[in-house]
Amino acid sequence: GSSVGDFVSGSGNWLPIAVAAVSGAVMAVFIYLAEKKNLGWLESFSIAGSMIAGMAAAVVLNGLL
Repeated sequence: GSSVGDFVSGSGNWLPIAVAAVSGAVMAVFIYLAEKKNLGWLESFSIAGSMIAGMAAAVVLNGLL
């Protein structure tokens, strides 16, 4: 919540929002694969995979700043 508030108020710090978006997108991919492609074993790794992808996105995006 405070990250969105800071961004909207004009501080310009978009990194937390971008990291949350990347993590959410990766989680959506895991859920899609687990439910639609019958890869149920991926469900066990969905949270960990999305967190790792989010942390990697934070490193990469922070390097671009």
